[in-house]
Amino acid sequence: MKLKIHSWLIFAGLLFAQGSPKTQVIDLPAGSYYSLTGQRVMTLSNGKIYTLNVGGQVTIINLKNRSIERTIEPDEAEIFATDLCASEELGVVLPSSIMYPSDPTNPNTGWVVKESSAAVRFLDPQSGRVVHKVRPSPYFSPNNCAIRADGKLVVTSSLKGGSPREDPTPKIAVIKGNIVEGFVVESLWPTNENSIDHILCLKTENKCYFTTKYDYGRPEIWSLTPSGPKKLADLPRVAGEIVASPDEKKIFMQALTVVLNTTTDSLEEFPFMNPPPILAFSGDSSLVYWFYTNFGYAVDLGVQKIIPGFIFQNPEGEKTLKILALRQQNFDLLAILRNSSLVFVEVPRKPMIHAVVNGASFQPGPIAPGEWISLFGSSLSFRTVTADKVPLPTELKGTKVWIQVDNNQPLTLPFIFVSLNQVNAQFPIEVPAGSQGKIWVEGPGNQKSDSTTFSVVSANPALFTYQGEVIIQNSFNGWLLNNVQPGQIVTLYATGLGEVQPLVASGIPAPFDPLAWTINKPEVFIGGRPCEILFSGLSPGWVGLYQINLRIPLDVPPGKQSLVIKQANSNSPEYNITISASSN
Repeated sequence: MKLKIHSWLIFAGLLFAQGSPKTQVIDLPAGSYYSLTGQRVMTLSNGKIYTLNVGGQVTIINLKNRSIERTIEPDEAEIFATDLCASEELGVVLPSSIMYPSDPTNPNTGWVVKESSAAVRFLDPQSGRVVHKVRPSPYFSPNNCAIRADGKLVVTSSLKGGSPREDPTPKIAVIKGNIVEGFVVESLWPTNENSIDHILCLKTENKCYFTTKYDYGRPEIWSLTPSGPKKLADLPRVAGEIVASPDEKKIFMQALTVVLNTTTDSLEEFPFMNPPPILAFSGDSSLVYWFYTNFGYAVDLGVQKIIPGFIFQNPEGEKTLKILALRQQNFDLLAILRNSSLVFVEVPRKPMIHAVVNGASFQPGPIAPGEWISLFGSSLSFRTVTADKVPLPTELKGTKVWIQVDNNQPLTLPFIFVSLNQVNAQFPIEVPAGSQGKIWVEGPGNQKSDSTTFSVVSANPALFTYQGEVIIQNSFNGWLLNNVQPGQIVTLYATGLGEVQPLVASGIPAPFDPLAWTINKPEVFIGGRPCEILFSGLSPGWVGLYQINLRIPLDVPPGKQSLVIKQANSNSPEYNITISASSN
């Protein structure tokens, strides 16, 4: 019997749960400095995350419980901090120029610089008070900072941000405590007037790198050693923020057009797309970046191809300012700074399988040939994807499901859905009952989960449901959800009914002619009464979907009745359907 099948309802019954990374948003308090918000920078030190408000306010986040530990208000209302560095030894360091709005009632009208008061401020994280200030020279307007391997502070003075007209050249100072130990007085750019954009110091040696921002000349990258600065090369575009790989052998620049090999100070082309992202390295040493867009994608560049993973949707109109990737036990914790909030995103690294279950009943146990199975776990994929063509693919966005049966050659399974926490795949109908094997997931970046074992039985019947109701199709009135009459001919949709004749290969739609009948005929009981089975086999035009056409027993009483499938020494879960009074 050929009945019309509505695809949207059938596949709604498959319950494709769309997993997503666990997120937590912490709203950061507005600064008291003319009610300005818009935190600029965050950094990590001693298990704490520090966020900086453009008015000079610092918020300390406790990483252990991911909550605000304290907020430090600047002791001078006119502080304008441009960067933030922190360490256990130095405390919180704020390179800052003293600025105030030209119109205090409207901070958007512009700023006036108090050039004589620009300084590097050291804050006590506990009291929030300024412990001491360092002003390297009368013409030094602190801009960016980094902490060198020997614990000394390196601070840059940009052409912009309040540098006096008398000496408009960027400078660099090396500071220890209250002492300026290595002040660079000469101009770094005798032929143009670029400004320092970002500085990075290595943790393994007293060597730093900084990039320049395009102002009037070409962007550049410099190396800074104890003996002084050295220009390495011109850059093809604005570089901006730079990060070092965990082994510090390479430096990646924000535009992602150049990679600096620090072992040879040589540049490599590394072309990617605009707009410039924000960079961080995850715990497994792969590069993560975040785009300046209204919705962001974190991308793992640890493998040879780009694997986009939808991590977090940024509200329209807000800009992501900084991202940290912090290694945790089973996942990378991305700490993403937006204009007014800090977003923690947990991204598991190695794929993990927590359960392999029947795709209709979601119960664990042995698997039947051709059965739809669901694998639940973590880090199974970086994206939520549904297959849109047949034959079904054996790979979706870098994710594969593998099985090895009786020590034979491993096989990949066709599947229809993949997400961070779930994969829905068809177990090969070609694998006979009595077989044993193991199953595992290969995720993006070729990372493999640990395997879990399985056994194969002739049948493992289960019905598809929709919102807890058995999906039933009536040949006369179309779809019925759990409401039938005695004597009606209806269709149930199932998985786990086992081998069919003729054989239909896995991942391939079942034919209309000839029909593929189950080798083991199921028995269906409603209210304990056997049903007349008219057809049991693969649903024509569908992949791995079984249907049972049956007649409702004439003597089944009205009301709630149980429904059970028995097949090849296996029973389905017990379902309930509603029997209406006969219309005759």
